[in-house]
Amino acid sequence: MLVLNQADVEAVLPMAACIEAMQALFIGMAGGEYFNPLRQRARPEGHPNWITMMPALRLAETRLWALKEMAVNPANTAAGLDPIQGAMLAGSMPGRRDNAEFTLYKALGFAALDLAAAELALREARRAGRGVEVAW
Repeated sequence: MLVLNQADVEAVLPMAACIEAMQALFIGMAGGEYFNPLRQRARPEGHPNWITMMPALRLAETRLWALKEMAVNPANTAAGLDPIQGAMLAGSMPGRRDNAEFTLYKALGFAALDLAAAELALREARRAGRGVEVAW
């Protein structure tokens, strides 16, 4: 796994490259290169918290499943925390193993967009020698 700090992300994801990656993704989606089913939300009746799961499958090139998970806890705001906590899982990479670990990213709206941005960030960070490789 490659860990990037904010400076690394800003260095490897210039706006023009992000726009190009999103354009390629939307063209690919229109051409049937992605399977992007509707998101699923689970919320217990009468409770303020919920979780949303957004799967995506890249059918073209190397097939790759991705799952974007987003848990929402409105009470976090009173504790000075972001009410939305999430993770983007792709391939065989394990997700969080306990509450002390976290994944920080800016979600783009649905899993296929996040997958395209993550692939761009990973490729460009490795090319530029940014980030820290962490063994899992």
